[in-house]
Amino acid sequence: EGWKTTNLVDENFFKIQGSGIINFNGEKKYLSTSSIQGNKIISFEKYITFNKRPSRANIQAIIDNIYFAKMRYTLKVIKANNELYNKYILSTGFLGLNTSINSDYLYQFILSDDFNKQKDLYAEGSTQEAINNGDLKNIFITFPQSFQEQQKIAKILSTVDEAIQKTDDLIEKYKKIKTGLMEDLFTKGIDINTGKPHTKFKDSELGKIPESWEVKKLGEVGELTSSKRIFFNEYKKNGIPFYRGKEITKKINNVEINNLLYISTDKFNNIKNNFGVPLEGDILITAVGTLGNVYLVKGTDKFYFKDGNIIWLRKYRQDINKYFLKHFLKEAIYKQQDDLIIGTSQKAFTIKKLKHLKLQIPQSLQEQQKIAEILSSADEKIEKEQAYKQKLENIKKGLMKDLLTGKVRVKV
Repeated sequence: EGWKTTNLVDENFFKIQGSGIINFNGEKKYLSTSSIQGNKIISFEKYITFNKRPSRANIQAIIDNIYFAKMRYTLKVIKANNELYNKYILSTGFLGLNTSINSDYLYQFILSDDFNKQKDLYAEGSTQEAINNGDLKNIFITFPQSFQEQQKIAKILSTVDEAIQKTDDLIEKYKKIKTGLMEDLFTKGIDINTGKPHTKFKDSELGKIPESWEVKKLGEVGELTSSKRIFFNEYKKNGIPFYRGKEITKKINNVEINNLLYISTDKFNNIKNNFGVPLEGDILITAVGTLGNVYLVKGTDKFYFKDGNIIWLRKYRQDINKYFLKHFLKEAIYKQQDDLIIGTSQKAFTIKKLKHLKLQIPQSLQEQQKIAEILSSADEKIEKEQAYKQKLENIKKGLMKDLLTGKVRVKV
């Protein structure tokens, strides 16, 4: 009782913002849908002037309006504040809503699975599947008619958002610390006798490296290969997880994997018996789209992966520490990526190219192990915070299901 369900074209509660911007002097930042990740601005396309701007740069932010990306399977939502109004122009890839209900409540509802399932259902188009203004009559929102109750629900959910943001900030802090450690260890190493950086260096094709180090090509370190082809008609609704590059990236970042693909257990076992599957200590490298993410396979892992999307390093030398290799491999790929990438529109790595990736490696297994321990310790801090962030996100999902439907009421 005391709640209402209505669609987003109900003029008693919502007003759709049309295109059009106010003439402005100087420059503003152009914000495309690619500039948003979830509910955060991560970048901007470019600086624009009023007279020289892309045709899509045609939405002026209005304070407290909610903007979301219209495309299917895309969760990108922002609430306009003074900064967005003063400094940015938005792409027409966003749809803006003004509301007489609590704007923070509307913002949280648009972030919800309920809203996005409705949006995805009606998104259509030949070049890009997206909803249009006319589709909003089919998208419904449920809300308490008490403004105070709307406000209280929004406050609870935004409190979890703040905790997630603080955790994100901590993750970034630890990542920066690790980057600094990597830079030192990658160039100076650790003298096992003194516990300090090396002081004697030699010239190499990668520049100066410690005297006791050597340069090896990745193809000399281990076997680079890929998976066997899995065809579309072999995908199943359950069975053994089948990963592409994006799922491997999520595993690296300890992010929950949704919309999994599977292959049958029989298919997996057939491949395992005849060709092999990823084993503990093997390394997988994302090779299409998001390039150079490195995943060290764990003993608890049981999955297969898409050929072409991921390159598989296995059967590497016994005098190489697997944790050392994981850390230094990512850094080497980053520094040499211009020599590794093929393609322009769809950038990729190939096995042939990666075989020539150069690595500087301590000849001492003990030194490799020490370096790996330092970097793994940094990883443990990052992974702990990533796991906590995932826990917070799961808590918020549960709260959204309860609070945005009225299943659980709040006291006002």
